[in-house]
Amino acid sequence: MDYSWNGLTDRCQLFIDAERPLLIELLKEAQSEISNECLLYDSVFTYVGENLGYIEGRNQHYGVLPSDYLQDIGVWCNGTPLKKMSERDFYYTDSGSTDYRRNAPDDGEPSFYYISGGHIQFNSKPNSTDQIMLYYKSRLITPDVNLLTYAKIEQGKIYLPLNLKDELNGLSFESPSFSFSSMVYSASSGMLFPDMLDPYYSNTNNTPNPDNLLQKNCNSYTGNSIGLTSGMKMGQIKNFGLKAPVIPAEYQLSLCDYAIAIASAKKNPDTHDRHLSMWTARMQDIKNKDADKDLMFNIREVV
Repeated sequence: MDYSWNGLTDRCQLFIDAERPLLIELLKEAQSEISNECLLYDSVFTYVGENLGYIEGRNQHYGVLPSDYLQDIGVWCNGTPLKKMSERDFYYTDSGSTDYRRNAPDDGEPSFYYISGGHIQFNSKPNSTDQIMLYYKSRLITPDVNLLTYAKIEQGKIYLPLNLKDELNGLSFESPSFSFSSMVYSASSGMLFPDMLDPYYSNTNNTPNPDNLLQKNCNSYTGNSIGLTSGMKMGQIKNFGLKAPVIPAEYQLSLCDYAIAIASAKKNPDTHDRHLSMWTARMQDIKNKDADKDLMFNIREVV
């Protein structure tokens, strides 16, 4: 279940008497801490081929990483996933020479990338109109961040797989080829949506494979639509972070432990210690689970 900042504040006030504005700011502070420590917030950034930089001598085409970049999840060029390589595998040196040589063709749509020194490099020169999407774990810097999610457009309405209703009134949804602004809550329903986020749908108007869809609760909104008239897109709800947390729903209730602990530190040390202990245990649990996932992934890669 998704929560708004107001909903989480109501929950905090079951345990502590504190002003709502204070609790909301503490909840946002908690979200930044847990997200940056445990890599919970996803974002996208799109490069256009003609805007990429070029390094003479290495025949290397590159883009500058976003300022909030923490870790890459995947990279797509015109909807086709690129394989990640290490710099050692990406280049090789001729015998008796110190010059770097390409390990792949120099022109055309890239098939490999690597990340080093605040840049993302590609193994070929993309076409000027190529769109390369970086899907990455992002640092939460400001509260007015966007939420990456799917949207289904049907009969002039937009459907979002979220439990929030009129809390989202006035916000807008944007993708590379579609926008929907001035949202006003209309009704709740159930609808088929993909179970996992896939940035590929930011580059296509095609309906996703029905085999990968799950029935989810969603809410519909009226508003001003530009572009797509039907179908499903992945994009971002602009400034979503001002209304509600942007981290996954299963971690949102834990934000209350941090807010309660800090707000009660002076007047109720026992409450502070109890909820701070719950908060730190939750963060460690998330890190341990992520480490287990990484281990299993690395084992599969080796096999």
